[in-house]
Amino acid sequence: MKVLSKKNVWFTVVVSCVIIALLSYVVINTMYNQDKIIKKDTSFLESFVATCSYPFLKIQSFLLEPLKKRISYHTLHDQLYKKALAIQDENDQLKAKIIELEVALHFAHKTEEVVQFSSRYTTNFKRLAKVLLRCFTEQEHSLIIDSGSLDGIVKDMAVVYKNNLIGKISHVYTYHSKVLLITDRRCPVSCYCVNTKTEGILQGDNSFNASHLLHVDRLHDLKVDDLVVSSGQGVIFPEGFALGKIDSFNPDGIHYSIQVKPIFLLHEIDYCYVIQKVLDPSEHEIQ
Repeated sequence: MKVLSKKNVWFTVVVSCVIIALLSYVVINTMYNQDKIIKKDTSFLESFVATCSYPFLKIQSFLLEPLKKRISYHTLHDQLYKKALAIQDENDQLKAKIIELEVALHFAHKTEEVVQFSSRYTTNFKRLAKVLLRCFTEQEHSLIIDSGSLDGIVKDMAVVYKNNLIGKISHVYTYHSKVLLITDRRCPVSCYCVNTKTEGILQGDNSFNASHLLHVDRLHDLKVDDLVVSSGQGVIFPEGFALGKIDSFNPDGIHYSIQVKPIFLLHEIDYCYVIQKVLDPSEHEIQ
């Protein structure tokens, strides 16, 4: 019984190994036939190696494909970012150019009437200037402009805006000058009324609202809203520039007390012309 038992055990082991080998061979062939990965003439060893490497290929594909996509995404993102920066830079340059053109257009529009008006008058000198600073106090009415001695400005030149006389140069520096306005009491101007031809002296009182027309006796005619213009007497102010309009007049002894209202507000001026009157030998040396 013992010998038979040993024979039966060995028989069982041999049969089991054969069955396992056959099953393995069948399984391997079945897998590769279904997936068409190997051909019929592929050896068993090659099939076994291919079978063992298959999981690694799947793992590689699973890990590397997302990595490749991410690298491609970042590369594309960097390219788009650089392109966006270039477009933004170009856009900023175009905006700067537009602003430059708008400023030039705005400047041309604001100064067009001043330039057109100034061309109607013959002067020895004229200079377009920008107002830098305004001073309107009880003691002084003045402007600071951006033209000075380097630009040919000298003391006592007349300053005009459109068809209005606004003052004279009182101080000259290298790069800027000070304009004493006609609303300042220290800047009297010889003038006359357009309709009645009545002459007098316009003098401010450091007020925005009105100036005074002085030395007009009651024998002369006056009209409300009559235009008052510079007479051109003297060496500073040219003739024919507006100073204001008569607002009211009342008897004051042998003279009139006359209020002259401004045509526009001097504190709203941004640009002006500095001019020098063409002197006539016959003119009197008075202001």
